[in-house]
Amino acid sequence: MTVTPVRLDSVADVRLGRQRSPKDHDGPTMRPYVRAANVGWDGWKLDDVKSMNFTDDEMAVYRLHPGDLLLGEASGSAAEVGKPALWTGEVEECAFQNTLIRVRPRGPEPRYLLHYFKYLASTGKFAARSRGAGINHLGSETLASWMVPRPRIEEQRRIAAVL
Repeated sequence: MTVTPVRLDSVADVRLGRQRSPKDHDGPTMRPYVRAANVGWDGWKLDDVKSMNFTDDEMAVYRLHPGDLLLGEASGSAAEVGKPALWTGEVEECAFQNTLIRVRPRGPEPRYLLHYFKYLASTGKFAARSRGAGINHLGSETLASWMVPRPRIEEQRRIAAVL
């Protein structure tokens, strides 16, 4: 079976999280958000979830949904660039900060993409395409243009189940 790769942004929405700002450290609509420090190689580290003010309009853009994948946008360690986690609704009404890139699949199996992204991050392939000196930035545009193998959905599910 031949699998033709597709650009990630042709099968998923790719978005950088919201920038932190001193004006948002408190306000009338404080909401939890995750950041790169909350992503571990084995999943979420949610013992220190921060809050900031997100308006309802901002939450419409930055709210996490089950099935979203979040990848570390940057790191001082090349081995950490692009480290992913799959959101399954761990924290209610949660958003994400710009230290993360959200990938919201439109068709591909999220667990399949999680394993593919883990492979890219752990083998340094994300780091090789990152930019910056001292801090390696993957960037949402670079990730959006990434070519992703897309076997049939049944095969994606089978691969995800095996891994």
